[in-house]
Amino acid sequence: ARAWAGGGIVVSKARMGPSPTLAPALLLLLAALPTLHALSVPRSGRMPPPTPGGWGSSKMAPWTAVGSGAVMGAIARYELSELASRAKVKPWGIAGINVAGSFVLGSVIAATPLSPSAKLMLGTGFCGAFTTFSTFSVDSLAMMEAGKVRTALKYMAVNNLGGIGAAALGMWLFSGGKKKFR
Repeated sequence: ARAWAGGGIVVSKARMGPSPTLAPALLLLLAALPTLHALSVPRSGRMPPPTPGGWGSSKMAPWTAVGSGAVMGAIARYELSELASRAKVKPWGIAGINVAGSFVLGSVIAATPLSPSAKLMLGTGFCGAFTTFSTFSVDSLAMMEAGKVRTALKYMAVNNLGGIGAAALGMWLFSGGKKKFR
């Protein structure tokens, strides 16, 4: 049976026990960290030269950074969606994920001590997989189709205005209050 559950259409509401995927995904992320070359730029403001022949100098390094972040972002979204579904706050869990992801991305963009690889991992990889415009769209349409137009409009406002506001707050906080929006 198909059922609508916190963040989209699922095949069944039944859960087959706790997710065994989180621990291996964390290990994968930890294993990928050395390939990022550095998580932060040294105090000198310049990146150290890449290690000759190492993964940090490979053309695969950006893909590794994005992929490792995406694995963690997708798993985090899945787990939070499941939690929201069990807490019966669907589809608002996706709105929370989108707003939180917007804050994280705004923070990553403004955080100057992060290396380009760390920004790829956290921004493109993690935030890209964590947030979900497609599920937001399907949830909005499903609410409207069910005759819950007011709820759908509130949901759209929270996702869009909340996401933009959260991104602005993250950028402002992580720029040391220097970021101005006029």
